[in-house]
Order: sequence, then C-alpha cells, then structure tokens
Amino acid sequence: MDTFERALSFVLRWEGGYRLHRNPTETHYTYAGIYQRAYPRWEGWKYIFSGEEEKAKELVKEFYRVNFWKRLKCDHMPPKVATAVFDTGVNLGVRRCARGLQKTLGVVADGIIGPKTIAAVKRTPEEELVREFLKRRVIYYSKLSCERFNIYKRGWVSRVFDLMKFLEG
Repeated sequence: MDTFERALSFVLRWEGGYRLHRNPTETHYTYAGIYQRAYPRWEGWKYIFSGEEEKAKELVKEFYRVNFWKRLKCDHMPPKVATAVFDTGVNLGVRRCARGLQKTLGVVADGIIGPKTIAAVKRTPEEELVREFLKRRVIYYSKLSCERFNIYKRGWVSRVFDLMKFLEG
C-alpha cells in the first residue's frame, strides 16, 4: 500500500467510511467525507443516488487525490508529514492546512504550498515537523469558539491523537 492509500484509509475511517449520511449541523448529504453542498458537481453523487455505489467508491479515491493530496503536494513530502498534512487538509481545508504547515516551518504563510515550503519540509526532521504541526492543529481547535466547535471538538481532537498513533505504527 503506497503512502496515499494508507493516508486515505485513515481519512476514510474518520470521515465515516463509504456511508451516506447527514450530520446534525449540515443541510446536505455526506458520502465518504465528501459534503454534497461543498462539492455538488462531484460525479459520484449520480451513482450514489442511482444505487451504483461501487462506481461512486471508485471516484472517492480520485476525489481525495486531486482535491487534497495533489493540491497539498503530498507526493513531495516524507510519508508521515504527507499523511498528517493530507488529513489536516481534509479536516480544515487546503489553504488553512497549508498556512498551518507554513507557520510551523517559519516560511511565508500564503496558503499555497510551493518550492520554498517543500524545501523547508525536506530540511526539517520528519518526527519534529509532524509533532509541531499537529500540536498547532490542536491549538487551532482550542481557539475556536462557535457552536459547531462545541459539537465536534472532542472528535476533532481525538482524530489528531488517533493520527499520531497511526503514524507510529
């Protein structure tokens, strides 16, 4: 299993797996962590609602690879960093994740991972970078003060600690 597939297995475990559901705070459906309101044009919706779930499952992998893994340049990072960045991007959004990584690295936090960010990633010891990056993620959650955070905070923080254990194994 390559790094992307291993990281995706972690993400899908926390995003509800291949299950169609509606969260209490949401107005649309979610499937495999893909929120219909945010991604209404995702091709998988037509297969889910027509009962062809196997075809939708095939599209999930490509969705995550294109919208998160590639946009965050995870192929250019060490495996543990890539997995932490990927999961954070899925949970917090690509630009917020990129800015968090850049702040952790001490480079310009423009929200776009480019050559300078990748060079800084490669200069920083993997374990140290993952630890500091995920610590910042928990601190970010702790500073949120909205009803949505109050509903999901325990799960979000648990997800980070589970990710840390996942990366150890």
